[in-house]
Amino acid sequence: MLNQPNYQKATRAVENGQRFTQAECFVSFYILPRTGMIQCRITINGKRAQWSTRIKSTKANFDTKTHVIKGDSRDTARLQALKTDITRIFKDRELTGRNLDPLVIRDIAMGLRGHDEVVPTVIEAINRFHQRQEDRIGSNGLTLNSVKRYRSYRQILTTFITVQYGPKIQLHQLKPALGTELIDYLKGPKAYCHNYCVKIIDYMKSIIEHAVSYEWVDRNVLKTTKIRKFKKEVKLLSMDDLNRLQDTKLVGSTLNLVKDMFLLSCYTGLAYADMIQLNRGHIVQVNGFDCILIERQKSAQQAFVPIFPAARLILNKYEYHEQCIVENRLIPYISNQKANQWLKVIGHAAGIKEVLHTHMGRKTFTMYAEELGFTLNDTATMLGHSTATMTENHYFKHRREPIIRKLQSLYGEQGKDQKAS
Repeated sequence: MLNQPNYQKATRAVENGQRFTQAECFVSFYILPRTGMIQCRITINGKRAQWSTRIKSTKANFDTKTHVIKGDSRDTARLQALKTDITRIFKDRELTGRNLDPLVIRDIAMGLRGHDEVVPTVIEAINRFHQRQEDRIGSNGLTLNSVKRYRSYRQILTTFITVQYGPKIQLHQLKPALGTELIDYLKGPKAYCHNYCVKIIDYMKSIIEHAVSYEWVDRNVLKTTKIRKFKKEVKLLSMDDLNRLQDTKLVGSTLNLVKDMFLLSCYTGLAYADMIQLNRGHIVQVNGFDCILIERQKSAQQAFVPIFPAARLILNKYEYHEQCIVENRLIPYISNQKANQWLKVIGHAAGIKEVLHTHMGRKTFTMYAEELGFTLNDTATMLGHSTATMTENHYFKHRREPIIRKLQSLYGEQGKDQKAS
């Protein structure tokens, strides 16, 4: 729909028997008083872009209407050619439905960028960005599981753009309101949780930033959209739960294997993807102690953790396992999906209230390390985190037990029966 000024222009054009086009481009030249430098200005629908032509003249010699410099045919021809180029670029982009931002047309006229490439639609940009992620599998720490998540994000965003704006919408037509509309769609019709919505919005931000880097669009309309994730309560096992699980007797080799793998994660802090890759080459000796040194698949950070006695017992149990010998592993392989299925059964059998899953073992390690007396920085190193802040925010749970033990070590049992004064 035309805005009011354009509506009035359209009305006058129809009354005068003229054709009205909503986009209008005006090219003008003027002289800066102090420097005498001729400036070029492009005005399109109220938006402006201007720059210096590097041509000098005086007000007396320069005609701003005809753009003629008296006595200087060479520079006059340069100005005329520049105006012709700008008009041609504008018409080409208008006919092909491309971005008509004056800054874009200025850069093309100055030779700073080209516009021969057909700018993709929003949906095409989403697909191109996702294809780039697909091509990066195995490099830069990008795993197949990450790409699978991105496929879900792509499907959700494609559906949203199609329903909300239509399949042909161009990148330059997106407005900053995209952020609010996307949040309403994700939390409303889709009913996704807040943190999942944040991930999808961040993915859309990356797509538009990718488009900016390829000059398909000039700005990221989601740059000012900032939504923070809600901090979730860290769920991990207590020392009592860990001991109860260790003492639980199970029937069947698969159940016992899954239990041992979970306990190994609790005693080493290794993520499931890293644990199933363990081989003898990852064991190093430091001052007579056996330690695991492994580069994590997800972040490429090194995890360095001593092999504590509880972990050593589990590794010794599978030292001569057929699969471990043939495939050079320290523990047999079972898929993460099946392990999570069996862990629900194991947790129920052990009488543990929390629903067990493989990543809970890695988080439980922070409790185990604290019980052994390691600091948060030590734990971050063992987990393979670059900072202790990440460990504290996402893996560590503040507990009362260490405080109580500290009080007992300081005052013994004397404070037990003290009454509040």
